[in-house]
Amino acid sequence: MTSLVKVESIGNVFAVEKSLKSIQLIMSDAIHADTKGERFLNDSHKFGIDTPGGDIMSNVEQETAVTKIGPLIPVFEKPEQVQENIKIFREACKKVLDPKIDIVLINGKEFIRKSGWNVLNQYLGVETKPTKSWRTELKNDEYMITVVVEASLNGTHPQSRSASCTSMEMKAKHSGKEYLGMESHCYGMAETRAVGRASAAWFMIGDPSAEEVENAPKKDTSDLGTCMCKPKDRVLADDEKSCKKCSLPFSQIVLQSLIAKK
Repeated sequence: MTSLVKVESIGNVFAVEKSLKSIQLIMSDAIHADTKGERFLNDSHKFGIDTPGGDIMSNVEQETAVTKIGPLIPVFEKPEQVQENIKIFREACKKVLDPKIDIVLINGKEFIRKSGWNVLNQYLGVETKPTKSWRTELKNDEYMITVVVEASLNGTHPQSRSASCTSMEMKAKHSGKEYLGMESHCYGMAETRAVGRASAAWFMIGDPSAEEVENAPKKDTSDLGTCMCKPKDRVLADDEKSCKKCSLPFSQIVLQSLIAKK
């Protein structure tokens, strides 16, 4: 390697003369450029090398510089493939999921359980793996576990999503008491929810997992009136007071009729 480096740019030719050690450092930085897009000319600023324009960016200017983005390049060969893939996913749900095990009906809507996401991901070749997790301390010695899960197809086109679970949620399932293994269960529930979110993001749908909806605050329907579903669609919920489809309470007359039919 010589002690003279010649760098050509559009309409400009300039030379940089430095010691062999400096040149090696510059070339090393140029080869191992980081993800922020630093290039040779930016690295040269670190060594006080002037550029064709004659301006040297300060460290602050370099950190706050806006990285310009070129035109977006579609990942799919044809736009129609997006809807086709979503259709394939929906059809797979009907073909491979067990409605008694992998799907749960909540407020009249179907949601996929963890087992269902595992089946769909295996069937369609999507992999999921936790990449990060942390514990956040809350008031009164409570805590929250957060897990980040990445979904990908053989490591390509990764989609990452996070989800959380609190110690209060786990206690609520055990009469409000703390128990052995509770933190591990919090981690498991957070990961389950994150798997659902990451998988849904990869398949380009917005369906939350059943485990996420089951623990959501229940909607107050006291001021929404009574069920107005058609007679053929009325299904008595487990509480034997409301409609399983719309979650609204039945009128007294309708309720008596449904109970009589049981």
